[in-house]
Amino acid sequence: MLFGSPDKEHIQFNEQNLWTGDETQMGAYQPFGDLFLDAPVTNVSNYRRELDLSEAVQRTRFTSNGVNYLREAFSNHPDQVIVIRLSADKPGAISGSLRLTVAHQAPIVGSGNTLVSKGSLSNHLDYQTEVRVLNEKGSVTHSNKSLTIEKADSVTILLAASTSFFNSPEKNWRGEAPDKVVARVLEAASRKSYEALRTSHVADHQALFKRVAIDLCPSLDNLPTDQRIARNQNDNSDPGLSALFFQYGRYLLIASSRPGGLPANLQGIWN
Repeated sequence: MLFGSPDKEHIQFNEQNLWTGDETQMGAYQPFGDLFLDAPVTNVSNYRRELDLSEAVQRTRFTSNGVNYLREAFSNHPDQVIVIRLSADKPGAISGSLRLTVAHQAPIVGSGNTLVSKGSLSNHLDYQTEVRVLNEKGSVTHSNKSLTIEKADSVTILLAASTSFFNSPEKNWRGEAPDKVVARVLEAASRKSYEALRTSHVADHQALFKRVAIDLCPSLDNLPTDQRIARNQNDNSDPGLSALFFQYGRYLLIASSRPGGLPANLQGIWN
């Protein structure tokens, strides 16, 4: 979940297997952590935030002191990483501090261009997350729990998370160690360009999303969504809003339920 503030972006993330149960207890799904980007932007104008359902890409655009900024984010199923792209229309305009927090008090360690946190729940379920920053020009330095980005042209942030959960009661619900999974996933994703990661994500999503189209004209697509909802409650003049919600539901299900994973559930996926 992305909150969209230009100067204090907040990304809340989860992993569907972070779970307190075991062979005898049902347990509960758990939140994983939060990523915060503190950016030195002021005098913000031309703010726009959107979710592109057809591509499953979230975008935030704004202007600050004459620089046009774009932030794109998506959760890439083929590569198993969350991808966040920071770019601007002037060189050296990307600066800020990236902080990681986790919900279960595991230590956070910075090294080079990465932040890593690993721990274990009370049911001995191991978990790990790692954030890696790939900068184009400029620099990235680390402190104990944060990374500092200075005057980059653009930045790609990769976030991977995993647990030792394995969907088999015969194996006591435990499988491969999460540090091995996270290392393997990030090494593979880091070798790909942002464009390649985005292309594989969009193709994977659209293979499912584009199987259905719906048109309930007229549609007031030029209005912001909150205005469309308020207006439609009064006069039902925007049947296209129902089509939008229909496609939004499909987007959510595609994003939360894939072969090999756990069933879609509100608390686990969207915690």
